[in-house]
Amino acid sequence: MIAGFNTNFADSADERFVMPKDPSNPDVNKLFLSVHFYDPSYFCLDHANGSYSVGDQAKNVETFKVLQRFADEGYGIIIGECGIVETTGVDGSLTQWLHDTFTEASKYHAVPVLWEISNYFDRSAAKLKFKDIAVLYNTITGANGDTSMSRVSGKVEISDIAEIDGMTPVWSWTGKWYKNGGDNIVGDNKFEENGGTVVVKKDGMTDDDLLAQFVPQSEVKATIADDATALTFNTWGYQAFLKIDTSKYKVPVIAFDFLEGTDNEDNVMDFKYGANADSSGSDTSISVDYAKFHGKGIVLSEASGYSVEKPCICITFGGKPIVTGIHIYDLG
Repeated sequence: MIAGFNTNFADSADERFVMPKDPSNPDVNKLFLSVHFYDPSYFCLDHANGSYSVGDQAKNVETFKVLQRFADEGYGIIIGECGIVETTGVDGSLTQWLHDTFTEASKYHAVPVLWEISNYFDRSAAKLKFKDIAVLYNTITGANGDTSMSRVSGKVEISDIAEIDGMTPVWSWTGKWYKNGGDNIVGDNKFEENGGTVVVKKDGMTDDDLLAQFVPQSEVKATIADDATALTFNTWGYQAFLKIDTSKYKVPVIAFDFLEGTDNEDNVMDFKYGANADSSGSDTSISVDYAKFHGKGIVLSEASGYSVEKPCICITFGGKPIVTGIHIYDLG
């Protein structure tokens, strides 16, 4: 399998990109071209919040035509990654995009592989999360898979934003979480040019040693007796998991503090969360814009998947903020 240039359709179609010969089978073409497809980016990629229009549909039909050259030359084609990452964060029809993409791929005998990071599939229940996508897959494949789920894909609007000025949190974590933005950089000066320190896992370093680089300070204060609420982080500092003691809260609200001088939209970006029974991930991925949640609280409700059965909130951000506080208030 040969990766196209930048795994991009148009770049791979450039005449300067030439597929190699297979020395073990010079007379039989057994090579595959591998490309990725996330167009339009404002609908498909991380932090996307756009829509999928008729114009986008037409453009994608033209984009796929560049594969004809490779199909004619006898190469197999694999679209090794494709999909919509923000399955609950974009407007427009995810099923239409998937239908169109799979249809165009079939014209050129290309095999599309859905990029799946628990945004389509509920691993704990071993079934798809969204009814409309489950129905689409059954239609395409002729299968009779489970379509009993009630949720459908697409943007989840969160209107439950609470004013917390003057309120006192009933549970708080304070410390420093250098949220990993993919560069593994920590330090209060991480936003400065050439600032911060790159974390490298050295021989003999345990997961706890590694996590201590991303969360060097951590303290919890609970004001309710026997509150079992707990906060954990994944080893490389990408996510936090807030497991709420549902017996202690009626209407929980969460809010955040960020290091002074670094608290802005460029550094923090959007807040992403969902809920599950434990820290294995979340069934729902909801994105809330910085301007909407900053300085306010987010009410945890069934819209986010939060419930007695799923009390663990998966917390992350689109940027790489320095988080200094995670608080729970109770509106009950």
